[in-house]
Amino acid sequence: MIGFEIFSAQKKMEEYKDIFNEVNRADSKFTMDKSIAEEIGRTLLKFTADEYQTDVLDMCDSLQFKILENQIPISSKLFDSLATQYTETQSWSKVLGLISSCTI
Repeated sequence: MIGFEIFSAQKKMEEYKDIFNEVNRADSKFTMDKSIAEEIGRTLLKFTADEYQTDVLDMCDSLQFKILENQIPISSKLFDSLATQYTETQSWSKVLGLISSCTI
């Protein structure tokens, strides 16, 4: 999972997406769990430039879907990462969806 840290620090979105897509695949050798989800959420926050926002939002949506699918408890760290990303892009309906998913 060190690739998430390296590629986010270097702002290499294509390489980051490759790792994300590998982890997110149904037949991946990696199992999405709380620690991986937190790492993805944390490192996605490093892509702050406007040019990355569409890709980041897509990955946040995919991550949130995977969290629900795998019944991963949303920790405060993960919630903060996703909520920060959604509020910075003014995606208010996604903030509401995130809050709703935590109250189920």
